[in-house]
Amino acid sequence: MRGEEEPEMNGFGMQRTKPSQRDARSGGTRRAICRAAGLLSVFALCGPPAEASCLPGVSEVVSGDTVTCSGSNPAGFVVDVGIDAVTVVVEETATVSSLGDGIRVRNASAITNHGQITVNGIGSAGIRGGNGTAETPALFENTATGIITLNSPGAFGIRVGEFTRTTNDGEIHILGDGGTGIDAGDFSEITNQNQIIVDGVGSVGIQGGNGDDPQVLNAKFKNTSTGAITINGP
Repeated sequence: MRGEEEPEMNGFGMQRTKPSQRDARSGGTRRAICRAAGLLSVFALCGPPAEASCLPGVSEVVSGDTVTCSGSNPAGFVVDVGIDAVTVVVEETATVSSLGDGIRVRNASAITNHGQITVNGIGSAGIRGGNGTAETPALFENTATGIITLNSPGAFGIRVGEFTRTTNDGEIHILGDGGTGIDAGDFSEITNQNQIIVDGVGSVGIQGGNGDDPQVLNAKFKNTSTGAITINGP
């Protein structure tokens, strides 16, 4: 049986300082400087460390977790392959932007967006999800306060896999050329109950089969009485 944990050594034979020890020391040093200086000019140094925008963070999330995103997240949130059944909720005051996917989950997962997601990467998606099952479809929703903006070519507002249910109650703005508002795989349902605005050349509001399969099997697309797909681009 192991006793007290042995200290971790670095490549020079010196004891490695643990992150918790570094944080505690740096925090103490920061507070000491603040007390000594007493100046507003050092507020940036004296302020508390910035918190992650999505919690738990990407490196901490495990299968079955619920992740809440708040504040500003300029790097997106992409769940690693093999981590399934994750639910991500983007709060109304949250903003997510990325050169890659805004929010990405894997199989048997769900995303609800109440905030603003901006896509700046070619071929990327504001919301990207994996597959559900016939018994338990994966659920994706852009709520009434949700706004997804596609600035780059070939981008997707929402792109998900098979056996999924996607609802747009908010707004999806397609500014880049060749973009798609919502794209889903076989055996899926898409319901648009608000606005999909198409300004990009060669862009579409809704499509199925992930754009790769000309035959979409048992997919259902509904544009309700409150839904509108507006095509402004050529």
